[in-house]
Amino acid sequence: MSNILKLDIENFRGIKCLSETFDKNFICLIGRGDSGKTTILDSIYYVLYPSHILQFYDTDFFNADVTQPIKIEATLANIPDILQTEDKFGLYKRQYNKSTGEITDEVIDNPELEDVYTIRLTVDKTLEPKWEMVTGRQEPKAISATDRSKLNCSFISDYVDKHFSWSKGSPLYQLLKNFSSETDERNIIIDRLREVKINIDSAGFPQTESAINEVTKYVGILGLNIGAMKTSIDFKDIVIKDNKVCLNNDNNIPLRLMGKGSKRIISMAIQLALAKRGGIVLIDEIEQGLEPDRIRQIVSSLKNENKGQIFLTTHSRDAIVELNSNDLYLVKKFDDKENVYIKNIPSKDNWQAIVRANPEGFFCNKIIVCEGKTEIGICRAMDSWRVKQNLPSMASKDCFYIVGEGSSAIDRAKKIKDLGFDVCVFLDSDRADVNGQKQALRDNGIQVFDSEDGNDIEHQIFKDLPWDVIEGIISKEDTSSLGNVVDIERDRIRIAKLSINKDREWYKRIDKAETLGNTIFANWGAVSDCHMKRVWNALSEWIDA
Repeated sequence: MSNILKLDIENFRGIKCLSETFDKNFICLIGRGDSGKTTILDSIYYVLYPSHILQFYDTDFFNADVTQPIKIEATLANIPDILQTEDKFGLYKRQYNKSTGEITDEVIDNPELEDVYTIRLTVDKTLEPKWEMVTGRQEPKAISATDRSKLNCSFISDYVDKHFSWSKGSPLYQLLKNFSSETDERNIIIDRLREVKINIDSAGFPQTESAINEVTKYVGILGLNIGAMKTSIDFKDIVIKDNKVCLNNDNNIPLRLMGKGSKRIISMAIQLALAKRGGIVLIDEIEQGLEPDRIRQIVSSLKNENKGQIFLTTHSRDAIVELNSNDLYLVKKFDDKENVYIKNIPSKDNWQAIVRANPEGFFCNKIIVCEGKTEIGICRAMDSWRVKQNLPSMASKDCFYIVGEGSSAIDRAKKIKDLGFDVCVFLDSDRADVNGQKQALRDNGIQVFDSEDGNDIEHQIFKDLPWDVIEGIISKEDTSSLGNVVDIERDRIRIAKLSINKDREWYKRIDKAETLGNTIFANWGAVSDCHMKRVWNALSEWIDA
């Protein structure tokens, strides 16, 4: 069944230009809000829209500029045979080279090339949509809603009630056609409704006969002969329409009255049954109304049971960690805010571990790669301090911090930078092998925030803090092995060593490090100019940049 190989979008909503190739059947789009994920799903649905009624508005044009028409093209493989006949669109065949991603109009006999067809949707300032099959060999040919419906594309969003009716074009109806031996275009549900009316007309309503006989008698008295009267259904108000027939539970309560999460699950079940036989399913924000365990189960089932093509968007860490890194497509906007790019996260080079350790980071645009848990706790405390200082929160600056897990922080920062993120690293300077790689990071545009040479973050903190602040910190910790503490330089070093002692670490936990950070920032005004303060002020400026 049909699957999209290439999608091209111009001047649609927040996307000025996008061209992307999809070489697989399960695509999970992730990224910051307003990056264009939902617009991508809408583009696919609109270009394959199974009805002729689709309303557009001036606001659907990029920057509301109606002088630049909307153009959406979907290039598909495996379209139904009935659409490939010469009297349909057989003359519009094109070919796709998977190794190069190139689509050509010239059709040759080559088993390495895949036959494809391109549908184009254009909307100009008249707001009238036009759907056509296109090729460079001849003039475009209109493609009807009936033919587009054969591509079995459906969308699961907030409005899924129509998925529970048997109306023509709905996922349920498409599934019904798959199980039916009918080969024509008759609407099976409407035919059945007409049969029901005939049965009702035949049976009548015996309970009304006495009243009807009385009325018939007086009609005759008044001089009118209309023959026998009977009671039946007037379809003036109860129109014979397939959307009046819908799924109910065993208590005859319509499923549309269920909770949001349950309705989405049922809708996805319908789509899964359809996708198992081929088709394109679009799911926006799959996590809406669902618990974490259900999100994981649904994402796993959709991927493993799918025989069609599924596009979904998510902001859920549970969905991300359930999938392979190669299932994920990062959606980001360029700095000019006009163009969007999509990048598939690789499956090799330890990417799976990076994604599962830090799923939240992939929803932001700026990432601080922290060497360990102490740095994470400090970042959390800094974020709270910034808000108290009436500075923007990290979230409002599209910034998040992730754990680099020691020496792997360098490698993670490089990989994440290659995906298009703005990246910095926050780490110690107590390891020569790590220090030797810092200049290469800077040369790659990755800013480095670190301690002085030879220091880890704990030694830097206890070297730079005022003594009264240190006293307040150690008063909360177990210092039994420290002995008497006096205000001399060697005791700062002894305290730092004790704080990272593996048997009784003070700060190698995020919560403890955050408490330490809160104490430091509460006394920020008392901290004199020192390396620690300069570095953290520079990190705060990087967040704002």
